Amino acid sequence: MPIPFFDKKVDDTKIVNALANSPSSGFIIIDAKGLCTFANQGFQKMLSLSLKEILGEGWIAHAHYEDKKRITDRLKELLTTRQLDEIEYKNLKKDETVSSVKIKLFPVTTDKGFEGFLGLAEDITTEKQLQEAIIENEKRFRALVENSSIAVALYTGAGLTTYISPATPKVLGYTYEELVGKDFLFLIDEEDKEKASQTFERSLQERGLNLNFNIKMRHKNGDMRWMECIITNFLDEQSIHSVVNSFRDVTERLEAEEKLKTRTSELEFLNKAMIGRELKMIELKEENQKIKTILEKHNLSQELEELNNTNGSESNVNP
Repeated sequence: MPIPFFDKKVDDTKIVNALANSPSSGFIIIDAKGLCTFANQGFQKMLSLSLKEILGEGWIAHAHYEDKKRITDRLKELLTTRQLDEIEYKNLKKDETVSSVKIKLFPVTTDKGFEGFLGLAEDITTEKQLQEAIIENEKRFRALVENSSIAVALYTGAGLTTYISPATPKVLGYTYEELVGKDFLFLIDEEDKEKASQTFERSLQERGLNLNFNIKMRHKNGDMRWMECIITNFLDEQSIHSVVNSFRDVTERLEAEEKLKTRTSELEFLNKAMIGRELKMIELKEENQKIKTILEKHNLSQELEELNNTNGSESNVNP
């Protein structure tokens, strides 16, 4: 019985027997009518079914109700096209747990014509669960990103932009089409490109670490805007598989901070000037007081002298 999926000439009977007797690999034979005529122990163990329960359309009968019709329709189609293909479906075990199975079907043709399919089956439950977890994580990540007011850009390891969040056009003025595919340095000010490149390279070496930095980026209207960035390498995360840059426009905040610093310096200068003035005023007041004291003493002497003169005059009048 010729098996078309082998390139070299080999003893087909030995190969089929090896597959049929494999305890770990699932192997089935489906005839030209679409009925299962053989299933090895590996396939029986995979489905947790006996050979009797699998034969005929039994393996389809034990598929999850959501997949039964799809398997039947797909098998009918393959019996017509007689092409190499695969079927993935969910198998419902007796304990009501669900496993995922993939069967690769190889058409077999002999001198008598089309004989049916040889099927190599694989339990892909763990793979499917991982894929579903990745999809779920990606959905959560997308929902978080797309509903955030903070702009987010995703880059490849080479620094090419693969995605920008809906907030990014609001921050930079550019559309999705204008930024995706561009190098991450595309909008960064010349003075900050070296710092940005060094930070990006560091993120590639230190995966999962949040790296914070401020850079100037060019808005579509031509203005250079200050951006506060947090760049993190998630290339190993299958649901993201990107270097993530979360950034926001902090131009007004930085300008306000600079103005505040200037005002603070001015106030400190004025405060020092005022303190100096107060000290000078105190010094002048003390000097004035001293002068007043001297003057008061001087005035008292004059009064005494005048009083003495008056008394002397009176003595002369009254001997």
